[in-house]
Amino acid sequence: MESRTVRALVLLLGIALCGCVPFPSYRTARPEVLLAIRDARQRPIEGARVTLVSTEPPWGAVKSSAEVRTGADGVARFDAQRELRVEVMFLYRGPIRFWNWCVEKEGFVTFSTDGPRTKVFPDESLVVLRPGPSKACPAAFR
Repeated sequence: MESRTVRALVLLLGIALCGCVPFPSYRTARPEVLLAIRDARQRPIEGARVTLVSTEPPWGAVKSSAEVRTGADGVARFDAQRELRVEVMFLYRGPIRFWNWCVEKEGFVTFSTDGPRTKVFPDESLVVLRPGPSKACPAAFR
């Protein structure tokens, strides 16, 4: 074999053994989320604006953002979305996504989450809004 060919094969083998080979990956871009919005008396709040944002660490780059309004039942529904990505496996399992949301409704204090949430919130599927002045969601949600 020619020396140049041998060097190329050794280089390709080295890259493959290091795990630096790109591969396709089908990942959750947005999970399915049902979020019930209620007032202090547990009555549904219709027309609340609910924003779900996906970010990736370490800088918190926004990867996706979706907004829905609650219906008469006070529930915001987000369908799951998946995306095809090309990733490189190198000493970690790939990108991690954090999901947070913000709930706005005129006449109620705005509610938002912030922080590293990698699971979608089974213990937080109910948000109770308190009466008070509304303000816009934080900049990351716009």
